Amino acid sequence: MSSRKRWQEIYQEENPFALPQAIMRGLEECGKEECIQEPQIKVEYLWMHLPGEFDVNGCQLPAQERQAPLSLDEWLDIIDESASVGVRTLIVSIGRPISEHPYLVTMADWAQVSHDMLVGIHLYGRPLCDEDAELIAKLDLSKTRLFIDGEYLYSARIAENLGIRVYNAEGINDEARSPRCELPSRMTCVGQTGNMYTCGLVLGKEQYRFGHFFERKLSSVMADTNLPHSIPEELTNVKHRCNGCPPLMAQKLRDDAV
Repeated sequence: MSSRKRWQEIYQEENPFALPQAIMRGLEECGKEECIQEPQIKVEYLWMHLPGEFDVNGCQLPAQERQAPLSLDEWLDIIDESASVGVRTLIVSIGRPISEHPYLVTMADWAQVSHDMLVGIHLYGRPLCDEDAELIAKLDLSKTRLFIDGEYLYSARIAENLGIRVYNAEGINDEARSPRCELPSRMTCVGQTGNMYTCGLVLGKEQYRFGHFFERKLSSVMADTNLPHSIPEELTNVKHRCNGCPPLMAQKLRDDAV
């Protein structure tokens, strides 16, 4: 007599071990290859760079960061996938007039309307002009912040007169010592051609490049411990080295709300 039939003859009532047996079967099934899932990674920030020819320190970017810029649809896909892993804050660092980047306002609006993101625009290397301020004012200003490098804060009044909240983009004081930074583990940094980097500080540096955004799932990239998700201590002491850094900018907003 099979053990299952014998069990049924002995126990006429409901099997008292049914629940633990079901749990064990479930654990066995989830041990199989088809049940193995990627680790759940939550990313808080998306940092997009639209520098044109030069980085935040005025240095010319390598050719790989100046050729074949992404299309509008590609940028929107990046925003969508970033939202799927938890991103709720988008910082866009732009080193040229906003009017020269026709996608920026559309991208920011998409992030705000489709994903309820807070959008920060970091304008660097130049003061704010009337035309740029008017373009920013087209966005949902309750979800829009403008960050300007310290030496150009005198131009902030143009934006403030339109109801745009403005902040100093300085991340770390230029005279301060650069500690080891683990903040990149919480953010995704994408250059204008779609290449991903540890953060904006190392934009264009091959040893900190994660590959192209569309080569792998974002969750896989952020979970890959073989990639450099931190910045070594004293990597550089260049001016503006952490300007626009999303976690540091978010801290400014939290401090302002207190």
